[in-house]
Amino acid sequence: MAVPLDEACQPQTDETFPLHVYFPTEEAPGLHVIVHAEWVLGMDRRQLAATPEARPYNQMLLAHVVEFLENRVAVDLVVRSRASAAAVAAVVPATKPPSAGAGAQLRQLWEEALKRTRFLPVVDGSLARPADVCLLPPRMPSLAQAHALAVLDGSRTLRPDIEELAAAKKFLMSGSVARVMGVDEFLAHLKPPSHDSISDYYRFLLNWRDQIGQQLVATLRMKSRVLTTSGQLVTPAGQPVFFPRGRSDSSIPEDMPVPIAEVPPIEGVEAFLKDLGVRPFEWRDLIRDFLVRILADPKADPEERHRAMFGLRAYHQVRQSGNEELAPVLGRVLLLVRSADGTRRELRAAAEVYFGADWTRSNDLEVLYGPFGRAEFLDVEVAQDSDCRQVDISFYRMLGVADHPRLDEAKPADPYGYMVGHYRHPHRGPLFDEWMTQPHVREAAQCPQGHPQSQQLRLSYQLDRHLDLIESRDEHRLFALWRQFATRWGATYEPAMEAIFRCVHGSHSGDRNRTCESLFAYTLRSRPWVPVARGPNTDVVRPEDAWVDATDAPRRIKDRIPRISGTMYQMHGGAALVAALGLTDAGRPKVKDLLALLNSIAAEADELGETNREIELAARYVQRTLDDVLDGEPKPHPAPETVRVLASHNGRSTFVAQPLVADDPLLRDTWERKFPVLSAEARLNRLVRYLSLTKLDNVVTASAMPYGHHLYDAPSTAVHSLLDDVKPYLLALVRAESLRAESMARNALKRLELVICDSLVLRYEYDGVTVERDDAVCYIATRPERGGRTNQIGTAYLELDPTTGAPHWFPFGRQLAQHLGTPALADAVTMLLTAKADDRQRMMTDRQIRPKDITEAREQLGLTADDDEPGNILDSLLSQVDRQASTPPVNATTAPASAPMSPPPSSTPAAAKPTGTPQHSLATTPPATVDYSKVRIVDGQLGEFLPPTGGNSQSWAGGEISTAPSVQSEAEKRQIGKRGEEVVFHKERERLREAGKNPDLVVWVSNDDELSPFDIQSVDADDQLIYIEVKSTKADNPDEPFYLSQAELLEASLHGSRYYIYRVTNAVAEAPTITRVADPLRKVKEGRGRLLLDRARMTLALSKTSE
Repeated sequence: MAVPLDEACQPQTDETFPLHVYFPTEEAPGLHVIVHAEWVLGMDRRQLAATPEARPYNQMLLAHVVEFLENRVAVDLVVRSRASAAAVAAVVPATKPPSAGAGAQLRQLWEEALKRTRFLPVVDGSLARPADVCLLPPRMPSLAQAHALAVLDGSRTLRPDIEELAAAKKFLMSGSVARVMGVDEFLAHLKPPSHDSISDYYRFLLNWRDQIGQQLVATLRMKSRVLTTSGQLVTPAGQPVFFPRGRSDSSIPEDMPVPIAEVPPIEGVEAFLKDLGVRPFEWRDLIRDFLVRILADPKADPEERHRAMFGLRAYHQVRQSGNEELAPVLGRVLLLVRSADGTRRELRAAAEVYFGADWTRSNDLEVLYGPFGRAEFLDVEVAQDSDCRQVDISFYRMLGVADHPRLDEAKPADPYGYMVGHYRHPHRGPLFDEWMTQPHVREAAQCPQGHPQSQQLRLSYQLDRHLDLIESRDEHRLFALWRQFATRWGATYEPAMEAIFRCVHGSHSGDRNRTCESLFAYTLRSRPWVPVARGPNTDVVRPEDAWVDATDAPRRIKDRIPRISGTMYQMHGGAALVAALGLTDAGRPKVKDLLALLNSIAAEADELGETNREIELAARYVQRTLDDVLDGEPKPHPAPETVRVLASHNGRSTFVAQPLVADDPLLRDTWERKFPVLSAEARLNRLVRYLSLTKLDNVVTASAMPYGHHLYDAPSTAVHSLLDDVKPYLLALVRAESLRAESMARNALKRLELVICDSLVLRYEYDGVTVERDDAVCYIATRPERGGRTNQIGTAYLELDPTTGAPHWFPFGRQLAQHLGTPALADAVTMLLTAKADDRQRMMTDRQIRPKDITEAREQLGLTADDDEPGNILDSLLSQVDRQASTPPVNATTAPASAPMSPPPSSTPAAAKPTGTPQHSLATTPPATVDYSKVRIVDGQLGEFLPPTGGNSQSWAGGEISTAPSVQSEAEKRQIGKRGEEVVFHKERERLREAGKNPDLVVWVSNDDELSPFDIQSVDADDQLIYIEVKSTKADNPDEPFYLSQAELLEASLHGSRYYIYRVTNAVAEAPTITRVADPLRKVKEGRGRLLLDRARMTLALSKTSE
């Protein structure tokens, strides 16, 4: 082994060396010495060989090396270097880790050998083995100073320079090679400080405190290590010791036998001594350690008690404010007390004493606590002078006497007091355990960072005998309790509504505190104690069940709610207490309060076995109010099946959960006979959504069956004329009263069709049940029609009153208002329908609606579909001649855009001759007799329009057409057209008959009026009037082009989804085929058809001009 030396002939330790075989290998044991041996190396000559043949030899060499270290090198090197620290540093392994393999193996053997070797210089000059030495506590600020201030065992304590070696200390502490002295053990070896050594002593302790923190302070507090001016050593935790008196302590007698600490002029020493427990010399210490000891002793000499009380009064005069730390101390002072009836007198601690009525001028406290029979009211003569009386009250308050029900604040005195689950908490009991099980309390008691065993109930409150007061159910006592709470709510009781849980774990980061409802608050809210009146009776209820009266609440509601008295609300602090405890304001109730009230009304009906008028009116009021207080889009009730509401079933009122609901009176009357239906005002939409009720208006299928259809006769014309006259007034009314509904109302009025009949039957279907009502007098069938926006189109079925010859305007007015989106204007709409022209105008004037507003409304109602002129609609179609749509095929009967009512039909110009497949004359081929059982009406399935390829493609693109004469004569075309119309007419009647509708609603208009812009008027599956244009051909291809006249084109654009093309192919055959397409112009716009303009004509209205 070779040890490099520095210039001073001391071992050099700034480098480590690998194993050598005349040259260095890559085996690095991390030693400051060079180890050379005839190692057997591997093929790469860098590591020791690990083959089975070479391993025993190399192991033998390693054993010789460590034996040489243990028996010769280590001790000899230390002795040669005169026990220098450098020699020890050379021998112990470096802090640098070894390499794997032989280096690590030698390192391990090296350390094991050193553990058995006496090579460590200790204080008495000898050498010791590692296991025999004792290291000083870690993070010692100065080992040399520690040796100077302490009396240590020289045979076991390393020299300071040796212990300061990082490599040596690491070696000694790894694997517990050497024993480490604890803080307590070292403090036991410290020499007692003297006046000469006190500066060095405190300076060393201050530096050590900075290294290890409060651990040192906590240990020193329990040891006699504070030197007093008298030369005594005192233990701060066991006896009081004070700083020297200051100028402000002149009122304290000089001869007080108080120990004073020696304070050297060192920076930070006063704060350090304060941490140890040295206290300023002040009144609170005198009170705690001297005066209270006398005043809390029931056997104290009366004279001494008098002088001690005099001392407390002197303190009361000079104190600046209350001292929370002194409060529990002063509360131990014994005072003379009496019982409420004066039969008992004794001494009691001030913290358990109340002022009586003679002090407070109120008997609330004696009413509350007097029945317990204890002597707890201050029995001291009250001064007659008011100023003296106030001074006495202030003094006794300082001692802890209370003038209101006392709150017991439980706050731990030490950092780890009142841990969660600890049985010694002062509030522990059945109520406390119940409180701890509440979800919000359990959540607050759990640390979010996962320290379950380190949770502390930092702050908790409980009212003096609170549960006993509640369980008395004495309304006079509880009224007094309410008054005490209200009077001092904000200052005293409201802060006690929260408890604090705290995590005391050392590794907790961030805010340690979590708040929740306190035990005091839980008792207030969970127990019935609030005095209320319920009808003629009195009761006590929980705060959440109590109500505050409202002047506008009906009497029937007031008699059913538990109301506090007006005095309780109007007294000082009463409103704040009501708000804090969550009492229900009858003028602004909450949803849960109304549900509870509704449930109580239902229970009242259960108890009676039936409902009565008062119960029904009360329930309807609550249901209406509940709808009012629900938000615009209320979240559904989590368990609506538990909420019973007032319903009617077969003429009898009852309370059931989730009844049906209907706004329409006839609908309601129909289904009330079969199912329970909500008995409430109309349009309680928020309540319906909240309770997830099924609305019959939305789910019942209604079908109108009119009989005695009036078409183009005097009664029909009169009704149409009246409604056309009223429409502008209706629109102007909506614009003035409900501007948001203007667009919906305008489009609904423009797209409203009428069916006038002598008798109307409504068929209702719901849940497999069908009901027919022959007493129905009106019905509006609606259909949403989507274009640029969604609009409602409607067909109104009106039965004529046989006595007046006019429709039943009153029920129709209500339905029309609903259809226009303004149900609140039902009465006004009915008045407009029934009023004469002069009264109608006066009604408008009364509502500040001017004549020009009505004129403007009339002009708006004269516009066509989607507020566009017909020319604009056609322009939009023409713009797509050169554009191919890419939409996929859809059913031609899907709901397309809306269209307004058509204007009076105009004359139809002669149609141009059609092009397409040549057809034969009827004269040569007589038509077959139609077998209607084989005729089918099919809905056209339209896909993307693709122009045909071939010789006649120009006709599809709108170019030149063939000039060859048509084989078909005009008479033949008319006969084919009439035959097609007749086939459609009979099949439409058959379709309505099969749908359960009146087939007489199918009218073959063009049979009587050849100039009509449509051929047949019928009714669709949803009771909407539809207008059918029949296009017939002998060919079998329904895709062939056909002609539309100007009137037909306008009719198609105006009626939108109500307008149908019935394409009849094979018209002269026995079984023609009828293919129908709704809203053909919409289909053209969507790219599923094309408008061909091969022979378009134009007329311009040119005015005459002068040259």
